[in-house]
Amino acid sequence: YRAAQQRTKNGTVHKYRSALWQKGNIYGNMVMMDRDLGARTGGYAGITVGENYTLMDAVNAQGLLYQWGRKDPFFGSADGSTNEINVIFDGYGTAKGVINLARDNATLVDNNYLQYAVQHPLTLLYYWNGSANSSDWWDPIQGNEATEAGGAYRWNAGGAASPGVKTIYDPCPDGWKVPMRGNVSTVNNNYFSGSIFDGFQDVTGGTPAYNKGAVILNRSGSYFTYSMYNYQGRLYWKDEYDASRAGSWDGKTNPQGGRLFFLEDGITPDEPQKWTMHNTFWLPIATERHIASGKLMYPSYGHLWLADGDIGGSYLCIKPRVMEFIYHGRSYGWPVRCIQE
Repeated sequence: YRAAQQRTKNGTVHKYRSALWQKGNIYGNMVMMDRDLGARTGGYAGITVGENYTLMDAVNAQGLLYQWGRKDPFFGSADGSTNEINVIFDGYGTAKGVINLARDNATLVDNNYLQYAVQHPLTLLYYWNGSANSSDWWDPIQGNEATEAGGAYRWNAGGAASPGVKTIYDPCPDGWKVPMRGNVSTVNNNYFSGSIFDGFQDVTGGTPAYNKGAVILNRSGSYFTYSMYNYQGRLYWKDEYDASRAGSWDGKTNPQGGRLFFLEDGITPDEPQKWTMHNTFWLPIATERHIASGKLMYPSYGHLWLADGDIGGSYLCIKPRVMEFIYHGRSYGWPVRCIQE
């Protein structure tokens, strides 16, 4: 993958530390993009622009947003705010923006909304029925989410088996696809063992000051310490978590926020001069599109869609105190990051 990195102009690619990336395993010969799909730049404050990191630098590092299973993207923030700004133009030079439409106001064909979604690529079909799993833009039949007819195979024609089979609705470019979780076996798995993200180092604030993600990312006992994401005065998270105040938030909104992980042994929070785009993984905390309105919002979490589709859409979620693989309603607008086929 070093050769692939060298051929990637103004960017890089990643090969993660999980055993799934080892030679002979399901992702052994594959690499990941270093940024969310549609981002104009990679890197982050500690690598690319240092103390001169601006709000627009952060916006340029944020990718496009997708409803789970749809091929066409939606725009996130154009200026770091939640203001809707028309940023594309039709053939007549008329500015166009995202149209937020309640799903039930769209047209059903073959008992789903796929045809309408394809014919209206700028229309976000929002839908929330109070259920975290079955709020779906595609299928009006609650409980049908795990079936092929219910759209569970939209981004993965191979069903649950990794590494998955790309479909025509997968938004990644030729030669790339939305990744699967890996061999994680349970639905609400709040640790990374067996996933493509297994082996990430994360700051714990204890002794040692960092550890493998699969060791510390269990919901039942782990709390993240966010001091390292305010490293040398650079606030990497949207809100600062304060365990001393019984889990309260300080209320700071920061579109420049994100999460930093270390992909190679010997790369730690202690020596930022060694951080590069090649040995770290930066996940920006981008604005999102809300499941119940389609409107842009500031997130409290970080999300990446994955290709598994049973029981809702599968995603990686970074919460204030835990990281998860879990499922949620497919009507959110969240980013994706592509893996080599």
